[in-house]
Amino acid sequence: MYMMENFKRGRFADPTNDFAFKRIFGTEQYKDATIGLLNCLFTEINIVDVSFPNTEILGDTEDSRKGFIDVLCTDVKGNQFVIEMQNARQEFFRERTIYYSSKLITGQASVGKWDYRIKPTYVVAFLNFKMERLSDEFKDDGRYLIRYCMRDEETGEKMPGSTEYVFLGIQDFKKGAGELESYSEKWLYLMRNTLTLEEIPDGFGKDKEFKAYFEACERAGFTKEEDEKYTQIMMNEWDIQNAKDLAVREGREEGRKEGLREGLREGIAAGKAEDAKNFLAAGVDIKIISQCTGLDEATIRSL
Repeated sequence: MYMMENFKRGRFADPTNDFAFKRIFGTEQYKDATIGLLNCLFTEINIVDVSFPNTEILGDTEDSRKGFIDVLCTDVKGNQFVIEMQNARQEFFRERTIYYSSKLITGQASVGKWDYRIKPTYVVAFLNFKMERLSDEFKDDGRYLIRYCMRDEETGEKMPGSTEYVFLGIQDFKKGAGELESYSEKWLYLMRNTLTLEEIPDGFGKDKEFKAYFEACERAGFTKEEDEKYTQIMMNEWDIQNAKDLAVREGREEGRKEGLREGLREGIAAGKAEDAKNFLAAGVDIKIISQCTGLDEATIRSL
């Protein structure tokens, strides 16, 4: 299997793997990669450093279900950044993203008197499926980067304290290494192709964010425990995908069999109707025709 062979022999880890993704973008050691990604997507702010708080998001009450996000970091100004890796299509994913980001906003409320001053929240979501599966509105439009933000319709001024969302479609991005025109395209190229790379491509070796990225992905740098965790997650993902593929194949086979059964039923019904017509033409009594064909008398009269 193609992915299995690349997984066994590959120099670099698959960045869409949950463990590898968090190692790249959610750790202090490789935070230059995180800072580089965020600065290329949100050019109006200059991020010089980030820290990584707990990624658990608490509900409104003790009984509320807890939620987790892949990577949460804050800069020195208190701005919050969420970086997510979504490998499977989820219905209402955009609405889910709004829900979780709203928890971060309400979490800024201080105890006691509060003036409602809110720091902006920025959300980055890598989508490892076609954008058209997110919504039909993106079908065949060629986009691989989508932004959402609350802005004044006349001036374009951003709403204070609002959340900005960036969705990056990994499977929609088709450019090769020599065609990349921006840093955002470089990140998409890496997310799509790192697993098959054996060397760092030209144009990626000088920037500190990409140096940090490849250091985080270098499997030779994994401890035994890290490699076991990475491997287990990859195997789990394969198991899930194999189960989905099997369900699809079984569904198609059952559909094919049902189609054959339906066709047989329709053929038999058509044959009975033709026989009934011939009996009628020969002047056979309708009751006898009904007994011979199994068709009711009303059906026979309508032929």
